[in-house]
Amino acid sequence: MSSELTSSPTLDNIPIETSSTTPDPDNEKPSGPTLPIEIISKIVTYLQHDRKYATLASMALANSTFYDLVIPKLYETITITKTNMLKLKYGHDTQVAGHFPRPTQEHGVCTDDADCPSSVETYRSHSNKEQPRKDRAVRYCRRLIIDVPMSLVKTIENLACRLPCQPYGRVEEIVFNLQGISYVYAYSLDTVLPPSDLPVGRIRTMDQQLFRSRRVVIHTPIDLRLSYQIREFHRLQLRQLSLRGEHLGASVAPYLSFAYATVKIRFASDPTTPDQKFRAQLAAWLVHDFEEGDWEDFRIQLLDIPSLITPERHRQGRKEDVTRASRKMLSAHVHHNPRVQRNSDLTAAIMDRIDFEDSEDGEGEYPVLKPRPVSHTLPRIKHGG
Repeated sequence: MSSELTSSPTLDNIPIETSSTTPDPDNEKPSGPTLPIEIISKIVTYLQHDRKYATLASMALANSTFYDLVIPKLYETITITKTNMLKLKYGHDTQVAGHFPRPTQEHGVCTDDADCPSSVETYRSHSNKEQPRKDRAVRYCRRLIIDVPMSLVKTIENLACRLPCQPYGRVEEIVFNLQGISYVYAYSLDTVLPPSDLPVGRIRTMDQQLFRSRRVVIHTPIDLRLSYQIREFHRLQLRQLSLRGEHLGASVAPYLSFAYATVKIRFASDPTTPDQKFRAQLAAWLVHDFEEGDWEDFRIQLLDIPSLITPERHRQGRKEDVTRASRKMLSAHVHHNPRVQRNSDLTAAIMDRIDFEDSEDGEGEYPVLKPRPVSHTLPRIKHGG
């Protein structure tokens, strides 16, 4: 969702009706041009990938069939920008922070799930009114792109601890682009999105089937201050595990979700920086991160390293060979870093905690493809110290 939502004309002003159009009583055939639902769905997907959000928004207004097809795609990936950040709260029922439990569920236990009617029927029975349309729409959001300066840890915690029934509670991937990381001043997500606070004393545990691990992707220049934020992130992860327990039983506490978020980093190279200097800067960041932290159990997932440090002519051939050569090249720069002083054991220790991965959407900063489902198999996290 972006500022384009209100800035573009409709689909060439041509009325398109689906095959469910009311038949003409004279010839018992649809009274206008018709398109099968399958074709409409493909058109919607293509428009989504081309980021034609204004066209999608106009299509959603055509009729209920179009609305049901378009809204899940329109809201699947939402970008928070300076243009729309003050408008995202509009249309929500901000007075209701929690969910309405089913009549049969145990008091203080959340058994909501993706198919639970609490977001529609139960809401109506408790509030005596229809749930706002926007509350229903944002349940389709799976990826949230942060395009304004926000605190890394607080933003992840805010989203990871939302229940599925809460606005943006089904987000599976959080993307911080080059404008989204702040080391000094940051906007607060609480001022942008509807509230996420759980009702005090009301939700103690939730069914494990509701548990969602979050994937966090950070696009950032090389900055030593990122290490401090990553350490704060891991510190809170360990704190959640120590408070809630490492072994999950029949139910889990909602705030345990934060402990299983996964962070991946894609460093952005400066076009004015020579490749040799960039590789040295990246090696210096890895050495600094290793020296400053005590998180041997936490690995560093780096995205698209071969494309960042290896000349294009050397990236031809098998992926495994290119990755191996890139790791060897980066290891050499770590080995010659003044702080490492060619200590082979220290070089190996620094490199052994690094994983090279590929971005889902290649080298692009703004993902447009459908987010991959996050595994419900929880990663094993060991206690530190």
